[in-house]
Amino acid sequence: IEYYLKASGRKYNSALKYTVATIMTISDPQQKEAYLNRAYELGCKGAAYELGNLEKAKGYGKKLSKEAVKFFVNGAENRDMQCVLELLHNFALVFGSDEGNNRSEAIKWFQFLFAHADEEFLKSLRENSTLLATYYYAYAIELDYDPDVNLPDREFVRFYFQKSLDESPVHLYKIVDFIIDGYLFPEESSSGLILDVIHAEEMLNLLKNYLAAYYKYITYNESSNSSQLWHSLMEKFKRGYNKLSECYRLGMSVQKDSVKSKQYQIEASEIVRTMIFIADLS
Repeated sequence: IEYYLKASGRKYNSALKYTVATIMTISDPQQKEAYLNRAYELGCKGAAYELGNLEKAKGYGKKLSKEAVKFFVNGAENRDMQCVLELLHNFALVFGSDEGNNRSEAIKWFQFLFAHADEEFLKSLRENSTLLATYYYAYAIELDYDPDVNLPDREFVRFYFQKSLDESPVHLYKIVDFIIDGYLFPEESSSGLILDVIHAEEMLNLLKNYLAAYYKYITYNESSNSSQLWHSLMEKFKRGYNKLSECYRLGMSVQKDSVKSKQYQIEASEIVRTMIFIADLS
């Protein structure tokens, strides 16, 4: 390790790459941390991540300490994507604890991830169950959550929800739930969002395209309660389309349109028939 550190000080690439892996074989925790700090100062690959994890462990899984964040930020800025994921797990709504959420930080690190992650890293997320779908989903939630702060283009939000569903339909139920409760029934939820008929309308019409894939997913992965999930999703879609019909009939945040109101009344019945057909066909 001493020789590795000396070589790292002279910026030999192989030493910078392998020093930390060698340090991590040390069993004595104090000695390991001391060596990691030296490796960190020399810019060895992975040192920031391992030191961040040591600080994280001291917090017993709660909000990251300032010291842990410092290490993970340093690693992230040096393109260590594992450090970026740690920051997202601390700041993002989908991952973070209630006390750790920070929307602007989450959005910054999501953008950093998708700007700098190479294909090999994205492939590793894709192959690890539904991780990549979850990061796309979480980014869309973060962008969409607060219409009063840096309101993004709704097409950008839809783009990342769609990327998530194209990877895996695992989050379809959660997305439908978020759109309906957040944008069609904000007065009944604690989201703090406002009635947004157009956004909800566009999203529901997109989401119904993933119904068959979602049914296939839950029957394979959630077989014991797939029937309950499917029925609940059916009721959510029906409730959403009925609300759209009401909004166009009464002119709630949109211009009155009796034709569209009638159209969504019919759609509420059609979606039920479609979902029953999908289940029967499967």
